[in-house]
Amino acid sequence: MLLHFKYIISSRIGLQVDDLKLLQNTITARVHSLGLTNFSQYYNLIEGHSNQSADEWNILIETLTTGESYFFRDRGQFEILRSHIFPDLIRRKTGQRTLRIWSAGCATGEETYSIAIELYEMLMHIRHFNVFIIGTDINQKAIERARLGFYNDWSFRMVEPEIKLRYFFRKGSGWMLDKQIRDMVTFKTGNLVKDIYPQQGTDLYDMDLIVCRNVFIYFDKDTVTSIIEKFANTLNEDGYLITGHAELYTVNIGVLKSFMHPSSIIYQKVSGPAADEGASSHLYRPTPAKGNVIDDNLINIPGYAGTSTPLISTSIHGRDVIDKNSTYKEPAPPTSAAHTPESLLSDAVSFYKKGMYSAAIERASSVLKFEPDNLAAIGFLARTYANTGDYAQSSKWCEKAIHLNPLEVTSYFVLAQIAENKGQIEKAKELYNKIMYLEPSFVPAYIELGALYERENDQTKAIKMRKSAVELLRKLPQDKTVEPYDEYTVKELLEYVLKLYPL
Repeated sequence: MLLHFKYIISSRIGLQVDDLKLLQNTITARVHSLGLTNFSQYYNLIEGHSNQSADEWNILIETLTTGESYFFRDRGQFEILRSHIFPDLIRRKTGQRTLRIWSAGCATGEETYSIAIELYEMLMHIRHFNVFIIGTDINQKAIERARLGFYNDWSFRMVEPEIKLRYFFRKGSGWMLDKQIRDMVTFKTGNLVKDIYPQQGTDLYDMDLIVCRNVFIYFDKDTVTSIIEKFANTLNEDGYLITGHAELYTVNIGVLKSFMHPSSIIYQKVSGPAADEGASSHLYRPTPAKGNVIDDNLINIPGYAGTSTPLISTSIHGRDVIDKNSTYKEPAPPTSAAHTPESLLSDAVSFYKKGMYSAAIERASSVLKFEPDNLAAIGFLARTYANTGDYAQSSKWCEKAIHLNPLEVTSYFVLAQIAENKGQIEKAKELYNKIMYLEPSFVPAYIELGALYERENDQTKAIKMRKSAVELLRKLPQDKTVEPYDEYTVKELLEYVLKLYPL
């Protein structure tokens, strides 16, 4: 009987409930609460289309879905928005002066409001833009909480104190979001699986940006494929989609093209004749916004578009906001006192994490002045250039790293990712196979190669790769992460791989 419940839940809301014990306990509790005598009566209730059935689905969804979130949860995501996506959208939409953003699977609203705050701080003349931000979630109670804009201290565990004080004020035992930010956002309940979109009646149309992170890990591949197709139809041409790092590896993304970024992967809608010419050549490569300071003597980094540091001068309700006449400038990188290779490389990593890629590359390049064959610095340059879209420079540094150490697999992996992103699938497969030969325990190669076989409908080879990845993941500490999938623990990645390739 539990399998019947699992199927109806999957078909109605897309959720894959793998924990049958949780499902059994949930249904048992509902049967007792409603005064029913058995599971069959409860199944008949949720199978129907009455008001009572709809109410019961709301309760079931609330029980089975995770509504836990917090502000600025993924720093990498907001660096992408700040340095790449928002500058491009603002530049391209200056004539229309409209921005439309959808946060899909928004839970209790922390992510959606974080996007609104980020955009408020970035958009110097926000009053002249018609900004529409909508957050949707299938959990009705989560949406009701989001509309309130009231949060406890736990929701701010990744927020700088100045942001909290700037946009929230103390109210009783919690914090209330400033009304000006709340008014930027609309919240509605929504079912990504069953709802029809694009549709003007629901405001889900002509989106410039859709953010749907860590939602697809709960869906099966067919459901994800269907949702991605609807997302693509809902996006404007050149609009963006952000998902979790590994969520779309085996999915046909259609007119969406991928763009590697240090913190994640960006997808951009590119349809028409240009879509067939290769992802890397048509994805947005930001140009520096006016006021950005970039060292022109450094090798061009197409993915770079500034930094997150705002200039503060005015306030709203006692909290600082952006001066509408100010411009963004990347602060000059501090000089390391020691000037040792170790300190310079440490600086490079620090700048990289902050999105200051020109400074990161400058520091790593300085290491090579001391030690021309420093493999750590060379590998860092290869990865950084790849993640910012400069594949020629990345390949050059990969080849140098391989020349110094032919058995080091990271550079082969970067080259494989570049080949895959450029549509050179056979070359990518050859490189992934070489990695597995050199280092049989390198999990990402199995996952990536399995994804390629899956896209080619070679299920036998895809399953073989999946089994190898699963065996390796089960041997690793479950609370650790595996680069480059550092958004997931080993346990979460293992669960996700099993969902993609069910036995």
